[in-house]
Amino acid sequence: MNSVDAETDAGAIPPRRAKSRRRWALLLTIVLWLALIGGGAYGGHTYMNNLKEQWTAELNAQTAVQLEAVREQYESQINVLRQDLTVQIEQVDKQVNALNELLAFAKDTTDSDTDNSNQLYTQLHELKAQLERLEKNLDVLK
Repeated sequence: MNSVDAETDAGAIPPRRAKSRRRWALLLTIVLWLALIGGGAYGGHTYMNNLKEQWTAELNAQTAVQLEAVREQYESQINVLRQDLTVQIEQVDKQVNALNELLAFAKDTTDSDTDNSNQLYTQLHELKAQLERLEKNLDVLK
């Protein structure tokens, strides 16, 4: 029996070496799992950063397009208002000129009748005030 025991003992791994191999295998398995988990976390983080950059770029592009549209609309509205004010100023200017002519004619025809003259001066003064207000509005728009 001695020879059988000797053969079994010679083919078997000593208990210290078996524990050592199991520890290394366990340590290697843990390190591999940690590497896989770390790689997955890094890949996920990188992917999320890439998505965030893409979304930011898309949002910036959309915002730029919308801002351009708003700016064009604003400029068109300002141009319309400017044209309207210019037309109104021209109309008031024509009215002032017509009143000036009427006033000059009234002065020439009636020297003693100051009532018509005062009414014309009042209308002229009101039109000039309106013209000044419209010019201020035009300056504000510019």
